[in-house]
Amino acid sequence: MRVNALKSTPAICKLIGSLRKEVLKDNFKKCVGDKSWRVRVACAECIAEVGEGCEGDAEALAEVKDIYCMLQRDHEAEVRIATALRAAGVTAVLGADFGREPIFPILKDLVLDPNSIQRIELAGVLMDMAGPLGKPMALELVFPTVSQLLEGGEENNNVRLLMIGKLAALTDVIGITDAGETRNGLVGLVGRLCQDKNWRVRHSTLTLFPKLAGIMGEAEFSAEFAGQEAGWATDNCALIRTDWLKTIGSVAARFDDPKAWLSKHVLPVLDERKAEKSFQLRAVLLEGASILATLLDEDELQAKLCPHILEMCDDKVPNLRIDAVKCCKNVGKRVGDDWREKLLTKLREKAADDDPDVKFFSNDSIAGITGS
Repeated sequence: MRVNALKSTPAICKLIGSLRKEVLKDNFKKCVGDKSWRVRVACAECIAEVGEGCEGDAEALAEVKDIYCMLQRDHEAEVRIATALRAAGVTAVLGADFGREPIFPILKDLVLDPNSIQRIELAGVLMDMAGPLGKPMALELVFPTVSQLLEGGEENNNVRLLMIGKLAALTDVIGITDAGETRNGLVGLVGRLCQDKNWRVRHSTLTLFPKLAGIMGEAEFSAEFAGQEAGWATDNCALIRTDWLKTIGSVAARFDDPKAWLSKHVLPVLDERKAEKSFQLRAVLLEGASILATLLDEDELQAKLCPHILEMCDDKVPNLRIDAVKCCKNVGKRVGDDWREKLLTKLREKAADDDPDVKFFSNDSIAGITGS
């Protein structure tokens, strides 16, 4: 009953005006010292909302600060963790200076402790602290800890993945430069994560490319990341190869001339895949042509990729033939009449293929191109 009653504290603080300080001191604070850890956890779970309810009341907010510190020093780990999980919300209410001391040092220690309960969630809170702390403090406090965890030998990849998932929001706060024009290390961190040995980390890092492309612009993004395309296109993880192609399309769309950028940095990489021994890597050319068909220059698509698509339609590996006839569906809508007819001729031929799946997808592509 006491736990449920405590959930009403934020609403009460909004309504009682000048009585907030007395209510917090005489009632809420007693619950913070209650012998039941569940009651103390309930106090921690609503402390940020209590602070919001006291907004504008300096004396009441001083009590909230004192109460937070009490909860942070609690002898039960569950209470300390529940308090730390509200660190970002409390900092947003009580101010960046209170977030810097005493909140951040304790939160950081909990995140760095491999034995911490709910460590993954705490790592997310540490990332969320950047917003209420502001850019200068986020660069000083949050970013070094983030870098330490992401590339400092952290064994729990779930912690790393959650933090990478929040890097876009961190970028909104700290940007890619410090107070001047000097790089703050974020771009370099992303570049190193692209080479990580864990495929899930590499895959997650891909999601940051479109945002960085929009911030950095074509010249700066190309100087930093161009040259890595062959690595993405030949990654040993099929999901990464596919999602790289989807991502690079989003990246190109943020530049003034997507066709020219793809022609320079991506098309040669796709063209090189024709010589791969592995049919899975040869299929990257097909996937690239299909996914990027709307962005590639029509003449280059026809001259550099279409001949290889036709050739792969006759490959001895059935799976590659399937990929090739599937590719014809999207490519056939983007090429001129001559090449469209060449693709349709090949598809009609493959509609009599020995493999039933090749037959099916050949007919499907014919219908997709002709609209019938």
